[in-house]
Amino acid sequence: MSYIQEYRRKRSYWQHVGLLVGHIAASALIFVVVFIFGWGIGYIVHYLNGIQPLSDWSGWLVQVVELGFLLIDLILSGSVLVVGAWRFLHDVVRG
Repeated sequence: MSYIQEYRRKRSYWQHVGLLVGHIAASALIFVVVFIFGWGIGYIVHYLNGIQPLSDWSGWLVQVVELGFLLIDLILSGSVLVVGAWRFLHDVVRG
């Protein structure tokens, strides 16, 4: 049975709920990984700034990169959540 045939077969409501919970758990994991990566960059730069002060430009650049990671994280996690909810509602309504 191909992947598409397996996906299109009829599932019960609770199987759809299980797929939604798995989708939300995966999106939460993605959010946490990207968030920790951005936080880690900020922590390392703060530590290095304590050893030897960085220039104002370097501090600005680090803040922009951290903000970029946060925005990418929010956009990615939000879109994954919306797609998962849409797929859940679509599957439940179409049966």
